[in-house]
Amino acid sequence: MIDIGKEANAFASWPTQERLHALKRILRARVEEVLARTGQDRFFCSRLPGWFMVWFVIALGLFCCDCYRQVFRWLQPFRRGGTPGRSTFCEARKRLGIAPLRFLANQVIACRAAWSQRLVRLVRRREAWSVKD
Repeated sequence: MIDIGKEANAFASWPTQERLHALKRILRARVEEVLARTGQDRFFCSRLPGWFMVWFVIALGLFCCDCYRQVFRWLQPFRRGGTPGRSTFCEARKRLGIAPLRFLANQVIACRAAWSQRLVRLVRRREAWSVKD
């Protein structure tokens, strides 16, 4: 069984730049595609757009020891206009809902599973070659 507190402490111990790099590996095009499939692309907010909120929610897990405003500062360090308040983030999270995150997780897990299956087949082929020799 997974101990969430232990996992959170492990993520919190990673350097900030490493956590940001892990987050940036999620392509914006894939996030926008997921938003379109779930219908969340119809809602527009210039301050906290849907694609940013998907990244923000994922970043909350990576920066679990930081407050909302600090996570925003990590993601957008040079943004003009100040940092939105906590209530703005809460409303944007409610507007986003769970569906885009669920679709994105399913895509990422399916992609990882396909990659793992290819790796297993490659290893089996190499084992078969070494047995023949």
